[in-house]
Amino acid sequence: MDKKIHIAVIGCGRVSGHHVRAINKNPHLKLAAISDLSVKRMDEICGVDKVPHYQNYHTMLENHPEIDAVAIITPSGMHFEHAFDVVNIYKKHVIIEKPIVMTLKQGEILGEAAIKNSVQVFPVHQYRFNRCVQRIRKAILENELGRIQLATVRMRWCRPQSYYDRDPWRGTFALDGGCCTNQGIHHLDLLRYLNGDIKRINCMMRTFGSNIEVEDTVIAIAEFENGALGNIEITTAARPHDFESSLSIVGSKGLAMLGGSFTDKLIEFSPRPSDAIDFSDNFEDAYGLGHENIYMGVLNAILYDEKPAVEFLDAMNTMKLLHAMYVSAEKNTWVNLDEGLSSLQLGRQDNTLAQPYRVTKIKA
Repeated sequence: MDKKIHIAVIGCGRVSGHHVRAINKNPHLKLAAISDLSVKRMDEICGVDKVPHYQNYHTMLENHPEIDAVAIITPSGMHFEHAFDVVNIYKKHVIIEKPIVMTLKQGEILGEAAIKNSVQVFPVHQYRFNRCVQRIRKAILENELGRIQLATVRMRWCRPQSYYDRDPWRGTFALDGGCCTNQGIHHLDLLRYLNGDIKRINCMMRTFGSNIEVEDTVIAIAEFENGALGNIEITTAARPHDFESSLSIVGSKGLAMLGGSFTDKLIEFSPRPSDAIDFSDNFEDAYGLGHENIYMGVLNAILYDEKPAVEFLDAMNTMKLLHAMYVSAEKNTWVNLDEGLSSLQLGRQDNTLAQPYRVTKIKA
């Protein structure tokens, strides 16, 4: 393979280093340029001279027509706006960190723009590619666990007030969302990835640990399309640190449990207990190693027209689950996911919060 896929990055926050490392590790990908409002952040991620740096991503894209795809790693509530610019103005593929958008309408608009401009949207749900997750995925597909009866998520993480005080967008419905949208979205996606879509859900949300407008604690019960029941517990109000990130599945023939602080370990696997050792990792942080799989999927989709690692419509179904949970909490009732209801709060417009993260094209 002689051709390289040229990738640009917009946003140099905490997770951007994982994107840059995944790009640099693949010999068929090239980091073409990066953009961030902060020169210091760009220097910290890539060094001063390694790749071109831009504070305005419009200028970056105009100066580098060789760019094939752009990774959007900006604040959650800006993903849609930045991705839409890249897709609609510059006709480039986009790789978008979770959550890919904040509202279902944004997803609809972005999906239509991608089709119109013959490009793809690549969601980042890297937890799917943890070795322990892949082992359970294989077990379910090959019926090692039998008929699934119960799936349970427990995320007990710590996000103190200082975490939210770093940036004004954190802890807001407009640009962030709470423990479900920012952190728990990984676990909601894994529920769907492993056990299929949820039919209906009943959810309660509270804020206990920090002074923020969004939730930091969620409890929900669910019924899956396949008849299984689900139990969801997500919190960032655990203190003083992260404790647990687990998902367990009870089937008619056995049990599987994923755990560790970052869903990186196979704790129990009754059909073959020794696999608990063979398929466990020890990640240094919550981001894991799955970004390499995401970028290999980007490469194969662009060059060979293969299915990406995570498909856009699949990720949007995770967003439908997320919004159904918010609607359930807002209305205090069961919500059927096939209704496609949207939260009244999540992703609501706030131009005052968004304005500092906007850049405009410089007129010639």
